[in-house]
Amino acid sequence: MAGCMDADWEARAEAYITGVFAADSSGHDIWHSIRVYRTAMSICSEEKGADPVIVGAAALLHDVDDRKLGGDPAGQPKARYFLLKVHATEEETEAVLRAISEVPFKASGTVVPSSLEGKIVQDADRLDAIGAIGIARAFAYGGAHKRPMYDPFAKYSGDPTEEEYLRGSPDTISHFRQKLLKLKGMMNTEAGKRIAEHRHEVLESFLEEFVPRHSICYEFHGSLIPDVPDAVICYESEIQHLKKSGHSDIGSEAERTRNFVRRRC
Repeated sequence: MAGCMDADWEARAEAYITGVFAADSSGHDIWHSIRVYRTAMSICSEEKGADPVIVGAAALLHDVDDRKLGGDPAGQPKARYFLLKVHATEEETEAVLRAISEVPFKASGTVVPSSLEGKIVQDADRLDAIGAIGIARAFAYGGAHKRPMYDPFAKYSGDPTEEEYLRGSPDTISHFRQKLLKLKGMMNTEAGKRIAEHRHEVLESFLEEFVPRHSICYEFHGSLIPDVPDAVICYESEIQHLKKSGHSDIGSEAERTRNFVRRRC
């Protein structure tokens, strides 16, 4: 597809989304979109046949109409407005909007993008949801929506329907299992799969550190929980959940903490 957008469309897109996300503190700020753009363009350079204009525009605009940010994903008015202003052709506009519409994770409602460009942008967006930055973004989003970091007694589905997922996770750690830990296995491109390997390991390492240290709080603050031994049951359940999810190596520190809590309770 021959690019027909105005020559300065990238600079104008960056200025446009800077205004759209100026007040964001949920992990969906301008820097998220810039990271997605840069990652997408890097992946694009490895994928033969991908249109860099469609990839770049879809990456920069992928969140402007996002539902969770108060946007209208069905009508995509903000993305349409920008593409009109930079004189995108009808074909370019359709390709960009289709790619954007197929990017989001929706649990059981998630789709594999119909275009190579969409696959690339979806991978880039997912890669920014895992690793160290992904962890920071997850807690930023949870805080912005007044969710606790971790509620060991929260009830949630590890495999939610689209409707359940869109209602939101009860706490941020639940979001790891509902979405983040699944993303490595959902990459479309070889580059995406390669980059996801290390970032997924970072997620697992974080959970290995966080879960036992959070659980040990119950031993020190047992008065806040009517039945302290429940903390052991909860912790054992947490470990089993990780193992059933394919995380067989939960770390020696996790095992030591489990034994310590069991003895003290």
